[in-house]
Amino acid sequence: MKRWISTMILILIFLAGLCVLAYPSVSNYLNEKNASRAVAAYSEASDNLEAEDYSQELQRVKEYNSYLTQYNSLGSAVIAETEREDNPYNRLLNINENGIMAVLKIPCIDLNLPIYHGTDETVLQVAAGHYLGSSLPIGGESTHAILTGHR
Repeated sequence: MKRWISTMILILIFLAGLCVLAYPSVSNYLNEKNASRAVAAYSEASDNLEAEDYSQELQRVKEYNSYLTQYNSLGSAVIAETEREDNPYNRLLNINENGIMAVLKIPCIDLNLPIYHGTDETVLQVAAGHYLGSSLPIGGESTHAILTGHR
């Protein structure tokens, strides 16, 4: 009886250790699967966007980026954006209304990662985040977008 109990305890310890070792790989696989679905949905929505809607959204983003240039530091822009009542930040580039603003594509490492508004821990667990107060990632002169993320 004692031998049976000790065997069961060893098996349970082995299984617990196996679960701990497998967690990062399983978690990474599930995050990549969810990210690929989000990227596919965002890409489809952006492909189906009418030319006029695209131009209007691009103009709104350029105006927002231009608005941010009035602040002499990132800290003052963050404070102003946090306190702003009519803050359009979460609505800009939010085509699917799910928080995704863009997709980061790096072909040489086969990476397609959604970029969400904000840098909350919940965002950084599944994707890259855009730092509030920095320019929205559309490129252009005097724009500096800050993206954040985990490995």
